[in-house]
Amino acid sequence: NERPHLPTRPANVKMAGQAWTDVDGRLLASVPVTWANRNRLTEDSQVMSWTDSGIAPELGQTTKITIRDQLTNVIEIEITGITGESYEIPRASFGSLSRAIVRVTAERDGFESFQGYEQNIQLASGYGYGYGLSYGG
Repeated sequence: NERPHLPTRPANVKMAGQAWTDVDGRLLASVPVTWANRNRLTEDSQVMSWTDSGIAPELGQTTKITIRDQLTNVIEIEITGITGESYEIPRASFGSLSRAIVRVTAERDGFESFQGYEQNIQLASGYGYGYGLSYGG
């Protein structure tokens, strides 16, 4: 089991300032994502709360944002090597998706965190949208 060797997932993730809810991104030029870094090596005696401030990540640990089509679950793009605790996703990264799933994980030395955080975003609307289709916006 590689779980003890995997980096700890980011915490307190928010997209467009919101957590645990779908985001309406139809009018956003870019989508801001923020999180708090975690470190499996320094959290060996006390687990931090989800809302605690970020700490210095493991050496070589970065954040990865994966954008998937909400209907088909197909990956649209993976943005890797992100340092710090925030990133602005350019609108172009979503391609022509009407709805997407944004997943935030940590990476280090080819390992990805066992857990990640996912949040849905609506990017367009139109007739038939409730059936998984978008006939225009």
